[in-house]
This record gives sequence, structure tokens and C-alpha cells, in this order.
Amino acid sequence: MPRAAVVAALVLGAACEDPFVFDTTGPPSVATVTVTPGAAQIVAGDALTLVAAVRDSAGNALNGRVVIWTSSAPAVVAVDSLGVATALAPGTAFVTATAEGKADSSALTVIPFAVIGLAVGAQHTCAVANTGGTSCWGSGLYGQLGVGFVTFIEPLPVPVAGPAGARAVGAGGDHSCGLSRDSTAACWGRNDDGQLGRDASPGDPTRPAPVAGGLRFVAVVGGGRHTCALTADSLAYCWGGNVEGQLGDSQAPSRTAPTAVAGGHRFGRPTAGGLHSCAIAAGGTAWCWGADDRGQLGDGAAGANRRYPVPVSGASGFTDIAAGGEHSCGLLGTEIMCWGDNARGQLGAGAADSFAVSPVPVAAGVPAIAVTAGGRHSCALAVDSTAICWGANDRGQLGDGSTFDRPAPVPVAGGQRFIRLAAGAEHTCGITPDGMVQCWGAGTSGQLGVGTTTDSPLPVTVGLPDGRVAPGTTDTTPRRRASRRLRASRRRAGTPPAR
Repeated sequence: MPRAAVVAALVLGAACEDPFVFDTTGPPSVATVTVTPGAAQIVAGDALTLVAAVRDSAGNALNGRVVIWTSSAPAVVAVDSLGVATALAPGTAFVTATAEGKADSSALTVIPFAVIGLAVGAQHTCAVANTGGTSCWGSGLYGQLGVGFVTFIEPLPVPVAGPAGARAVGAGGDHSCGLSRDSTAACWGRNDDGQLGRDASPGDPTRPAPVAGGLRFVAVVGGGRHTCALTADSLAYCWGGNVEGQLGDSQAPSRTAPTAVAGGHRFGRPTAGGLHSCAIAAGGTAWCWGADDRGQLGDGAAGANRRYPVPVSGASGFTDIAAGGEHSCGLLGTEIMCWGDNARGQLGAGAADSFAVSPVPVAAGVPAIAVTAGGRHSCALAVDSTAICWGANDRGQLGDGSTFDRPAPVPVAGGQRFIRLAAGAEHTCGITPDGMVQCWGAGTSGQLGVGTTTDSPLPVTVGLPDGRVAPGTTDTTPRRRASRRLRASRRRAGTPPAR
């Protein structure tokens, strides 16, 4: 074909095609930003990852768009470039995600870290926080701190191994137990008498493991070498050492799994002492079982162990009850009554003598709303929520600033108000209204939780778990310094670090 014809054909073909047009629309624009969760409650010291969904007008996700995160109150909630919000102090902050001019916010309310549950063993202490986490401190020779290994002393709170989600805790001589939010029980620590309730699968005693049988409980308490718990239908079960009948199942052998307490009574408020147990039945009748060599069952006699529940003599209408080493105390309305061993004045009757086989009123007539019993001392919450104690005081377990035994109630020094008290062998602890814990008494195993191993006859405030913020403050420096000192002392002593 001649060159002119070819050129003409090309020109004609080009003219028949659509003209080339540049695309000027660009990528789709951001129409909406949605932050999830839209609102949340977070505990001071915790972090929450927020997610921003960026979409176009058709609802399609726009990945890779730049999102800017800001906080309306950085002193309350700080947020990083990835949307991780860290709670610093009580209050409310709005955390906002912005992309190309579109924005959405999440309302975050910060509440103080607070202890909601407390249990005191022989030489250790455990607490449950509003985060669902459990921490323990003190002696860990039998794994009773639940950190996953045996440790000599932990003088500051250490987290119990395993998932969070606890709602209650109990402590015995050298073991501990907790209740999860689904009401299952798990125990850890000493297990020579089956007090962990794991039946034929003892496993690692230094870590929490489920109690055998799959029962659901609403309360769990620890004794010297036994454990008792209460189901939602008010039936009591116990397991562990049973030589003195402290399991109340009419038998003598130890039990490695929960066994129903004989009699089918419907109980509330169970308690476990050194070698005996007690509970309150419907109508306020108090029942006890186990060792009775010092009259600690309160049934009007002494010497014969009871392998099944017997009623405490002379009174009904109990609203609270506590079993100690070899004595017990209860509340009749607001009147404190005690029975059992009184060699150190732990009955509070005004004199230290032998023992009482039936309830006797505590001297001074201080009206109370709760009572607890330790090894050889007792304490109560007065109606104004201050604490009073009586009995043995050689380690300062009464908290009155002295080390003199007191056969009648004396106020705990400082006038601090409490919402709960718990007494151990030779120390006592309480939860304050702002969710902190104070302890006093023996501290040589670190059971006071203040980073030292010395006794204190005055209340001292337990250190917070790492990273936590005390109510009303954002300063975690003292806690970090205490942690560094503790880690350094462990390295010098060759003690494994807390995990």
C-alpha cells in the first residue's frame, strides 16, 4: 500500500476512537469513622486498645488511612498513635480518632484500682482486685502465693499465675483458694492432706488448679489444713485434713475432693479455723464441728471432737461467725460473743484464763458489724467501721502500737475505717473504703506486704501491684522504687525473681 494511504488509514482510525481522558476522581474519601468500644470503664493502671473503623460513603472499609488519636484529658487517659489508651487517674476522658476531617470518640471512665476481697493465712495474705486479678504476698514455701514456683518470701504483692477473673479468695494455713466469676473454685499451695481438693490429679501445687467435682461455690474459706466452701443452694462442702472431724462428714479420713457436710443443713457464712469449722444456718443458729479440746465448738462441753455439726449452745440469731486457732467468735445482732481457748485473752472477756465451752460476751460492750478470729487474737469492725482487737499481741497483731496482750478490746491505732477485716496466725489486715489494704502484726515472712520483713504494731499500707495507681494520685514512682529495691535484694540473695 502506498505510504500516503497508510497514513490516511491511521488518521481515520484514530479519529474513530474515543479521545483519551485523564481520571481526576482520586481515591474515595472518608465518610465515617467509628471507634469501638464506644464507651468503657477501665481501672487506673490498665490499658485498653481502641479500634477505629474508617469507611467511605458506600460503607466500604478504607484501610491504610492515617488516623490521629487524641485524648480530651491526657492526665486521666493517655493514648498513643496506635489507639492504645492507658488509664492514669480517676475521671472521664473522651478519646477521639480523626481521619481526613471525620472523627468519632470513645468515652472512657477511669476508676481507682481497688481491692474487693481479702484473705489471711498463717504467714501469707491474698487479695482480689476489681480487675479480677489476685495477688498474694508473704511466705511462699509451699507455693501458697500461686506464682508458679516455690519462693521463700515475697514482701510485696505478686500476681497469682493464671488468667484473671477472680471474685473471691480464701487462705488457710499454707494454702489458698479462689473463686472465678463462673463460681468454680481453684486452690494452690500445701496439699499434704488434700486441702487443695484436686483428688487424683494433684498437679503443680504452686499454680491454681480446679477443685475436683465441678461444683459451683459462692464462698470459700481455708483452715489449718482443710478447706470449706458453700454452694449457691447453701450446702456446705469441705475437703482436706479430717483427723479431728473438721470436714463435718461424720468420718475420720482426709478427703482430697469436696465432701458434703453431714446433716444437710442450709448454711451461710462458713468459716474454718485451725482444726474446726463453723457456719450459720437459717434462723441464725450457729453450728460448729471438728476439734473441741478447748471448747472451740461452743456446744457446752469440751474434749470430744465432733465429726458432724453441733449447735453452739445458748443462743440463736447469729449474723456473723469466725473460727480461729482454738477459739471462735460470733455476732448476736451487734453484740460480740466468743468461746474456746482464752489463754491469751482472745475471748475478750476481760481476763486471760483457761477456756469457755459456751459463748461469753466480749467486755466493753462495743457494738460491732463483723468479727474475725486469728491464731490467738480476735478483731471486729465497730458500727462506725473502725477496728478493735483483743488477745495475744506479742507481734503487734492487735494494731494498738504496743506488744502487750489485751484481754479486752482496744482500738486499732489511727482511727482508720475499714470495710472488711481478716486475721491470720499473728497478723491482721483490712480493706479501707478507698480499696487499699492495711496490715499490722508479724511481718518476718513479708505478710504485711510493705516490702520489708519486720513486724509492725501499727497499721501499714500494703504496696500496690506493679503499674497500679493509688486512688487520688498518678505517681507510681514509690512503687517502682520499691520493686527495684526488692529485685536487687533478690539478686544479692540468689532468690528467683517474681514473675
